[in-house]
Amino acid sequence: MTARGARRGRPPRAAPWATRPLADTGLPPRILAVLRAAGCRTCGDWAAAPAAADSPKLPDADRAWTRRIAAALAPLARGKLEPMPFSRWLSTLLPDRWHAALSHRRALDAEGAAPALHDIPLARVGAALGITRERARQLLDLSRAFLAAPLAQVLAAPLYDAARTALDAAGGALSPAEWLQAAGDSPLWADVSPAGALLVLHDAAPARIVLHRGLFASIPPDALDALDTRLRDALRQAGGLLPLATIPGAPPALYNRLAQILPGVLVLRDGRGGLLDRDAPRLLREILLARGPLRLDAITAAYNALACPASQRGIGLVRQWLLADPAVRRPAPNLYALAPGYQPTLFASP
Repeated sequence: MTARGARRGRPPRAAPWATRPLADTGLPPRILAVLRAAGCRTCGDWAAAPAAADSPKLPDADRAWTRRIAAALAPLARGKLEPMPFSRWLSTLLPDRWHAALSHRRALDAEGAAPALHDIPLARVGAALGITRERARQLLDLSRAFLAAPLAQVLAAPLYDAARTALDAAGGALSPAEWLQAAGDSPLWADVSPAGALLVLHDAAPARIVLHRGLFASIPPDALDALDTRLRDALRQAGGLLPLATIPGAPPALYNRLAQILPGVLVLRDGRGGLLDRDAPRLLREILLARGPLRLDAITAAYNALACPASQRGIGLVRQWLLADPAVRRPAPNLYALAPGYQPTLFASP
């Protein structure tokens, strides 16, 4: 793989599939042994004789599985990659039991994009399939290893390309909810949860679809870590709220998403960011400066109207900030106002 290909998370550049060894299919040794006994040495040999694995030495489930693999392999052996939707890619490549375990684990039939929705505990996966937690783990390990094999990865190239194109168009990363919107009505993700599907692709090839603090990304993890550091350093050095668009090194949309998942960072709807403990109390002062004395619930509502959802806070923390601020006084129970002589240093809008 070239250095550029490694950075982009691309699969290794493959020789023509007609000459690839059978092991690149990812099939288990028991099936490879049957294929070799039938005279197959390369993927091209098997593509030319797809019934080679129809042996009484294999159970019916294995023979059905190998027929699906042979059908998917045949176009590759002729030098042609036929795109297929995620649901067909998965059902073609995995035996029924592996497919069921992975579908339950990543809740591929669930609506919504919340990460917890697509991270089903192993005990629940096992219970749904009538097997132990340990057996569920084994089936999932087998399915992930098979989907990481060269054949599955080449067949999934249109899926990875479509996902990475959407991520690149958004600056390099999307939240699960944003990815759900970006996937839209694309036939590639029909009949499955796009968020669950992208987690499956990440599990199989973490370098091709990166998962960073809950964001799906097309940028390598070390580059994302470097951007996290640059962002936090810029906010710390600014001394107050800073327009994220002024930070070099990445699109503003990417900095905005990264800022919203960094602990202790405040992000406003107008595109500015700061440090939560330092800048949130100052923002409360500016709210009081603009609107005069307010009740606690009104201050909290005003603060949350300015903050992005990830930076919104409850009434209890807002109370703590106000009580700890020497610039704020309480002229009456549950009423907060600025102390006389307060001089503004930060404004609630640019």
